[in-house]
Amino acid sequence: MRVAITVWKGRVSPVFDVSRKIIILDIHNKAIVKRIEKRLVVEDPMSKINRLAGFNIYTLICGAVSQPVMGMLKANGIQVIPFVSGEIDAVIAAYVSGNLPNPTMSMPGCGGGGRRRRLRGRRRGR
Repeated sequence: MRVAITVWKGRVSPVFDVSRKIIILDIHNKAIVKRIEKRLVVEDPMSKINRLAGFNIYTLICGAVSQPVMGMLKANGIQVIPFVSGEIDAVIAAYVSGNLPNPTMSMPGCGGGGRRRRLRGRRRGR
């Protein structure tokens, strides 16, 4: 299976739509058999998705991704694990061990488990 992770300064890139680098992993029986880095220098989302499809990417691990781009990725047969945050090696280890998605590696505001802050009887504007 071939997996791509967006990269920025040794961490998962915070926004897929503007990411410029990926790490591609070939994984077999929960072991990484190949790891390469590629640049995504194309600007428009469809060209970037076509490039990923050309690399035969099965799963994309990334930070935030816009809904239109998410739809295009899925339409091109690429599974997406979005809103991931963290050091690349830790994210890779979590993925290989079957621990992604993982609330401890979610972007801030994306892994709260559905909890919401309540105004506790106070109304806005007062």
